[in-house]
Amino acid sequence: MSLLSALSVALSGLQVTTAQLQIAASNISNAQQPGYTEKTAVLSPLSSGADDRGVTISGYTRATNTGLTTAYNSASSEAGFLSSQNNYMQQVQSILGANSSNPGLSDAIAQFQSAWTQFSAAPESQAQQQAVIQAGSNLAAQIVTTSQNVTALSKQVQSDTAGTVTTLNSYLSQIVGINQQIADSTGTGQDTGNLEDQRDQLINKISTITQVTVIPRADDQIALYTPQGQPLLDRSAQVFTYDGTNIMSSSGQIVTNNLTGGSLQAEIQFNYNGSPAAVSTQPGSEVIRKLNSQLQALTTALTGTTGTPPSFASAYNSAAAASGELASGFFTVTTNAGVPDPNSLAVNANLLNGSATLKQASAAPVVTALSASRTFTADGLNATGTYANLGTTILSGFQQAANTISTQNTTAASQQTYYQQALSNATGVNVDSELVQLTTLQNSYAASAHVITTVNQMLLELTSILG
Repeated sequence: MSLLSALSVALSGLQVTTAQLQIAASNISNAQQPGYTEKTAVLSPLSSGADDRGVTISGYTRATNTGLTTAYNSASSEAGFLSSQNNYMQQVQSILGANSSNPGLSDAIAQFQSAWTQFSAAPESQAQQQAVIQAGSNLAAQIVTTSQNVTALSKQVQSDTAGTVTTLNSYLSQIVGINQQIADSTGTGQDTGNLEDQRDQLINKISTITQVTVIPRADDQIALYTPQGQPLLDRSAQVFTYDGTNIMSSSGQIVTNNLTGGSLQAEIQFNYNGSPAAVSTQPGSEVIRKLNSQLQALTTALTGTTGTPPSFASAYNSAAAASGELASGFFTVTTNAGVPDPNSLAVNANLLNGSATLKQASAAPVVTALSASRTFTADGLNATGTYANLGTTILSGFQQAANTISTQNTTAASQQTYYQQALSNATGVNVDSELVQLTTLQNSYAASAHVITTVNQMLLELTSILG
């Protein structure tokens, strides 16, 4: 090997080692960065004819594991779905007072029944009459407040859904930009590892919103589809919109059922009302529909006059009235298309302002009606028991659903963490190995520098001799 060949080999080694040192340093400094993968340089020999000219960097690679990446994204979709469900079901628990020792609805019904029982023992007592009216007002107010809170929650979920769709559009747009950067960098031989890391992290964020399938395209670009075949991006990104009920694609087609398996599906299902079709039996689906229907059933039980055994309203209205007593309608309510509106439930104004008193003769039949076992039906509810049992049954039904979802959410979050850690272990940076590599590269750098210095000295001496 000639001195010039030796110098060429040493120079190429010095240049390659410098680049490798930069990569190792970057790996070490980013080792704790979530989603960062280990980067390496691909080396190829340099030659000119039969002469060895050293080594060069022909490309770059990053550590990948397709199987674990797919499993992590799938687990993230499930975690996103159940996390959203759990969040909303915990709010339902709060609305119903499930964590209170005296849950609002069930306690108000029990107090109302107790007041009537005491009134029946002393129907001539003005104090007992006022206690009944006050208990009735408290019950009506509790139903109204609960109904209003359910409406507020429904609007919140709609707002959340609109925000989720906006976030999805933003992620897709960012990936389109990264796709183009990767294609441009690939064409000029630049390292695209960090860009691919950013893209993978965005894909994972999308997977928490909806399930996603990654399809490779030319120039290291990718396309994204849902398992149902709904395109998310392929060269260009879809721009989704939400009208308060459905999600539309860029072309205006309804694609709600094609975006599943993440927080978006949880939000849509929670607020979905498929009436008159049978209500979903899934614990986190059509929850607003179930809540509204059961509140309507409770309101009907207090104001309706049909059914067997006689209802509260029927028992009160049928009793004989003395002069000055309220003949009928202890509770008043407005109806929409024949359905009572829980938001309008109130004790009769004539009782509240004192222009009429309770019918004393109604005490005994009302207590009988309140204590009688009957069947209550509504969306997601088919219960048998007393009025007091109805409030407890409504509460326990949603409490059981919330507990089920909470347990599933904990499991899904653990699965997501497991696959995230497994992927990090498989593709992340091993700092110990990198430090060993760093030492090796530093020695290689020193050796190449020494060769260059030696060859340079020899050339100077030859020049001097030949001089």
